[in-house]
Amino acid sequence: MSDPYEDISFIFETEKIDEKLEAVLQVKPVDIIIMDSLNDFIRGDANVSYNVRLFLEKIRGLAMKHKCLFVLIHHFRKSAPETNSQKNDVLGSQSFEAKARAVISLENDASNPSGKLLKIIKGNYVSEELKRKVLKISPNNNFIFKSIGESLVNKNTTLIRSRKLDDKVSGVIEMFHGQEYSARKIEETLRGMGHKISKSTISEFLKNKNDTVQHPES
Repeated sequence: MSDPYEDISFIFETEKIDEKLEAVLQVKPVDIIIMDSLNDFIRGDANVSYNVRLFLEKIRGLAMKHKCLFVLIHHFRKSAPETNSQKNDVLGSQSFEAKARAVISLENDASNPSGKLLKIIKGNYVSEELKRKVLKISPNNNFIFKSIGESLVNKNTTLIRSRKLDDKVSGVIEMFHGQEYSARKIEETLRGMGHKISKSTISEFLKNKNDTVQHPES
C-alpha cells in the first residue's frame, strides 16, 4: 500500500522562499503549494503596498511559469467582525486582496462548535450565485473536513450576526453619514475617538439600516 503522504514536502525556512520554491519546481512539478501564514514571507511592513506587491508578483511569476496553484493562508484584522467578514477585512495592505484571484474565508459556525463556514468573498471568475453560497463543513476523527450542507445568502439581509454596536456609536455613525462622510472616513474618525471598529462593520450597519428603511416588510 502506497504512502498517501509521500508526495508532500515541507520547507520551514522562509528566507528567499521564492528562490527555494523555484529550485524545487525545476526538479519536480507540483499541483499545489500552500504558504502558511503569509505575513511570515513578507519582507518589511505588510501594511505597505509596495512590499506586498513585490512579494506577490514573485509568487504570481512562479504560478504562471510552473502552472501551479498557490494557496496563501492569511488572517483578518482583529477589528473585523467575528463572522461575515468581507474582503476589505484582510489584514495588512489592500494589495493582498487586490492581487489575489480569489479570497476564501473560513470562520467559526455559531450553530456547530466543531464546524466551520467556508465562503468565497472574492472570485474574479466565480459566478455571483456561487459567491452567495456558504458551505458548512465539519471535521471527522482524522480532522478531515467534509461538507455537511450549504446555505444561500439573501443580499438584502445580514448573513451572520456581526458585532453589536452600542447606541452611542450607532448614533455617531449616523451623524457622520448624514454629513456625507465615507465609511473609511467614519472609521478613521471613530478610531481617533478611541473606538475600535472596522470599515466593513460600519458599511454593514449603514446597509442594514437602509434595507430596513427601504424594505419595512422584511
